[in-house]
Amino acid sequence: MPRVADYSILADEWWTEGLSPDPITFTIPDNINKDSRSILGFKFRYWNEAEMTVTIRLNSVSVWHWRVPATGDLTNRYIQEVCDKGLAVPGTNRLTVESDSGDFRYVGVSDIVLWWQADI
Repeated sequence: MPRVADYSILADEWWTEGLSPDPITFTIPDNINKDSRSILGFKFRYWNEAEMTVTIRLNSVSVWHWRVPATGDLTNRYIQEVCDKGLAVPGTNRLTVESDSGDFRYVGVSDIVLWWQADI
């Protein structure tokens, strides 16, 4: 069966840990090819005085984990991560963002897009 790349826009504005609704929920149509991997892309903004870890989970499975060195500055990055096959499923999906640090911190993500393959 032929396949094409398709995508779901999860958020087009800043999602901020501790302030925005959690988790980010989105729906994928039934024609997703469950045997294909997907690609998660997002802007990542953070500020931290102490080292912290950040984990992003798709349907409770860690898809991105980073130990962030202390910066003291507001930093922006673009992240693109390949996700294992079978993590994105037809129907409702959930994306969560978690951070852990011994000090004050800010973590935000925006322009979150999940690319997946669709059977046509």
